[in-house]
Amino acid sequence: SLEKINIQEIEALREEAFMEDVMNLKGKIFLKTKKYELANSVFRSLVDNTPDSLDYRFKLASTLALLHQEKEALTILEQINTETPGILAVVKKIGYAYDQIKDFRKARSYYLHALTLDPADGHIKKRLSIINT
Repeated sequence: SLEKINIQEIEALREEAFMEDVMNLKGKIFLKTKKYELANSVFRSLVDNTPDSLDYRFKLASTLALLHQEKEALTILEQINTETPGILAVVKKIGYAYDQIKDFRKARSYYLHALTLDPADGHIKKRLSIINT
């Protein structure tokens, strides 16, 4: 059985996974250092290579929102929410994005939904009180 193992194939997979992890780390560093365009580029590349990754798509949407590309961010976030409903972070981001583009009716709707997922979320309560005035 050991002789049937293809070492080159295993090494290629390991190297590919390592490079993906390095790219993800680069993207996180760019976000922390507020280099949003670079982070966006990294996460877009990761999404292109791994389109099913919720994590990479969420990070891409976050960087798009930081770059004031809310409509593209919303498209990605709403797709994630449709595929996997009820993820608090996604619901909150959708609310924030609608808040940014001043669609307060939709923002309020998503904020209220976020509160059903986490009734103690003080930040969401604060955003709701601001847009309700």
